Amino acid sequence: MQRALTISLALLLLPLLVLAANTPAPVGGPSFTSTPKSLQTVIQNIFNLALLVSGILAFGAVIYGAFMYTFSAGNPGMQSDARDQILQAFLGLALLLGGYLVLNLINPNLTNMTLSPLPAVEAPKSPYNPRYLVGNCSLLTSPWGDPDSLRPYFGVNAEMASRIVNQESGNRPFAESSMDKCKDGNKFSMGLFQINIIAHGGNLGCEAGIFETNGGGTQGNCLRRNPVKKYCEEWDCKVVAGKEAAYNSCKAIAKDPQRNIEYASRISNKGANWGPWQYTYDLCKGAQ
Repeated sequence: MQRALTISLALLLLPLLVLAANTPAPVGGPSFTSTPKSLQTVIQNIFNLALLVSGILAFGAVIYGAFMYTFSAGNPGMQSDARDQILQAFLGLALLLGGYLVLNLINPNLTNMTLSPLPAVEAPKSPYNPRYLVGNCSLLTSPWGDPDSLRPYFGVNAEMASRIVNQESGNRPFAESSMDKCKDGNKFSMGLFQINIIAHGGNLGCEAGIFETNGGGTQGNCLRRNPVKKYCEEWDCKVVAGKEAAYNSCKAIAKDPQRNIEYASRISNKGANWGPWQYTYDLCKGAQ
């Protein structure tokens, strides 16, 4: 019986010791644990079972010792054994109660088995989002941006071209970028594929010398970034005085759906190299 009590005590303390390695003390705010909920349930069941078995064994040991003492009248040796049996039973109960109280004193979470859920894990966000996109990566179904309309220009890459159009302009041929803007307020990226007319205006057939830029980049230095999304929302460039008509003419060329698509096909080698749209391509390639 004494050996049974010892085993039951070990069963009671084992789940508590396992839980102790995963349960922080409730100090300085909410606690978090890596113990899975299913494991928590198993440990709780083992703890409850061990506590029940220990109580039953201790009670049985007291009853057994009492019977031994009663029926051993006239036999001092058996009466001594009976008294030892009863004493050991109460000692086992005292050990169980003492262990519970000590663990509860160290950390109440060790006895109540309450575990806080893990906080949600978010993927790290890039500190700089180079594009402010208006659509999503789904395939378009309406003319100009749908895969069937784009297939003559992009071949096997027509579906990716459709996703890029959706992200860049939302399939709006006359869309002007909300981020590619000069300090005078004039936009320089537009159309289905948001063609940059500072970088590509000459190849589109636009008049030369429309823009004045300051800085090392194609559209000059970044003058102001969005405080939240960190993309550049104003560049050190402007339309040259007297070139307003040429600027408007160039915008019209870039907004022409047919010419916009043809030029996007040309500079991407029919979708084999999405370099000018690298961020959008990386964003959408997982949607294929």
